[in-house]
This record gives sequence, C-alpha cells and structure tokens, in this order.
Amino acid sequence: MYGDYELPFQLSTDEFTLMTETSGDGFTYTRTVGEDIVSKQILTDTAKLNISPIEPLNLPMKLTSALQIELENAIVIKPQSKRKVYLTFPVELGVFLYAERSQKSIDIFSLKKPKYTLYGDVSTGTICKYWKSTVFPDIPETNILHEGVIELSIKNNSIDWIEIHKVVFNAYGMKIFYDEDLVAMRARMAIKKEDTSVTDFINKPLKKGMKKALELYIKEKQPLKGTRFIMEGGL
Repeated sequence: MYGDYELPFQLSTDEFTLMTETSGDGFTYTRTVGEDIVSKQILTDTAKLNISPIEPLNLPMKLTSALQIELENAIVIKPQSKRKVYLTFPVELGVFLYAERSQKSIDIFSLKKPKYTLYGDVSTGTICKYWKSTVFPDIPETNILHEGVIELSIKNNSIDWIEIHKVVFNAYGMKIFYDEDLVAMRARMAIKKEDTSVTDFINKPLKKGMKKALELYIKEKQPLKGTRFIMEGGL
C-alpha cells in the first residue's frame, strides 16, 4: 500500500480510492474517502506518486505539533530502572508528487477522526492531538492504514516509584518507518521526578528492512524549537 506509484494508477480499498488519469498535458488526481472528494490537476509528463504514513498532526489543520497519548492501563515503574513497552498512535496518510530531486505534498487524509486535548494548566498548557492506547508488552498487530506502533523505552532516573498515565511527544522529532505489515516509531521517555520527564525519538527502524517515511515537519523545523517535549504538567 505505502510506497511509489507510476502515473497513471488506481488504488482502491474498502475505505478510500486514489486514482490518477491522463488528462491533457498531465494527469487528474482524485481521492475519495466516503463523501469527501479531493481532485487536482497535475501538469507534468514525468513524475511519480509516493504514499507515506506521516506525522499525525496535520488534520484538520496544523493546530499543534504535540501528540498526547493517554494510557488505558497506567504504567508503574520502580526507581532507577529502565523498561520497554509498546503503544499505538494514529496514522495520517500523505500523498507526495515527485520528479528528479523535488517533491510536493499534494494531499493528506486520515481514516480516524481527529481529537484534541489540553496538557498542563488551563492558562499555560499545550494543545495536543489526543490518542488513547493500551500498553502492550510486545509489538501489537495493527491496521497500518489506521494505526502505528511506538516502541517506548522508559528510564526512571528518580528515587521514587513513578506512575505514568500519559505521554506527550513533539512531532518535529518523529521518525516514522514502515513495511507491508507495520508502521512504527521508536521513542524514549526520561523521568526526572514524579511529574517531570523528557521525551524524544530514535532515528532507527523498529525492525530490519523497514523503509523511512517521508517527513513534513522536519522541513519546517526551526533550530530553536527543538525536537524533544518536556513534560512538566504531570505524567
């Protein structure tokens, strides 16, 4: 499903249809999800399309670069220890047009309805894309058009037992990889004390042979913005 396609082409599933047809000096691109239809004219005679899982913070618009994952089953981790768990995250699909060395995102869609929440204080908190996930001991099976998997390495640097109910990530650090069965990221959570931690991502695939997805947020990254998220509003 994910990967490169020569023009023209057609891809249909039970939930959506993507199609390009020869039209004049180029192609007509059409994407249909239920009653939502997007159509664009592509003026080129040599190009390819790439369909890629992308950072899940683009729809319905870029309101935030923060993703908060609420844990259905809380994690309790002992002092001065390190453990690894697996979470799911929502997937958005990006359609890219590229030729030679240039590429252009021409469409973004999702098969999941977006939800948002507030992390931290009402007056100073951060708006976040919201997702709820079970905590898994091993890599769970997922529908790669709907969900990806995050391998989360948790390090409790404090001298206390810590209970974790949520994790917040920064989209500017996301590194998504995929194959025919899995969309995945690897991340870290370093706990400093009971209500403070830092999260970031690891630029390595979860499994050997996975391809790196195309990135949208890295193109807009400002050096001072950083790629970590500092959780100071509670875990």
